Amino acid sequence: YNPHLGSDVVAALRPLLNPKVSKVTTLRLADCGLQVADIQQLAEAAEKSRVLTLDLSCNELEGGGEALACVLEAPLIEELTLVRCGLSAEDVRHVAEQLPYTSLKSLQLGGNPLGVAGLEAIAEHLPKTQIDQLDLEAIGVEAEDLGVLASAWVKRPFARIRLQGNRMTNEEIASFVKTLRTMQA
Repeated sequence: YNPHLGSDVVAALRPLLNPKVSKVTTLRLADCGLQVADIQQLAEAAEKSRVLTLDLSCNELEGGGEALACVLEAPLIEELTLVRCGLSAEDVRHVAEQLPYTSLKSLQLGGNPLGVAGLEAIAEHLPKTQIDQLDLEAIGVEAEDLGVLASAWVKRPFARIRLQGNRMTNEEIASFVKTLRTMQA
């Protein structure tokens, strides 16, 4: 967590992501002042890396959906954290379209103003993914919006979902989870 690193950190990390000389599997670049152009450079470096976990939280990445989709072309990434990155529904649509072609098992999108459109983009592609953990905390949805997520879950259940911080009560969240469990039986 160092917002003063900025673009320089990606250039410094590129050699460390070479799989022939590096064993780096976790890369946490949260709140490092990264911008969309940096993410594109990171995508190029990560493409052949051994990185399994990538955390880009708290970097202002609005408008970076295409660059983030390129990051997902790294074949080994299993966990992607994009919490509070200012992502829009359109950004998430780019990411969601790439999800079926990844080995991603955990996707954390909490704190981004995705709204219903972002939820729909994720839900559309979710059944074709390997995602087992999904964080959708504080994305600006209501309990009534969760139908698309339930439909995706029926097609391919996943183990964990986080919905706190949205415009719904804990009771509504518990009821939704209970409904999912009955749909599985």
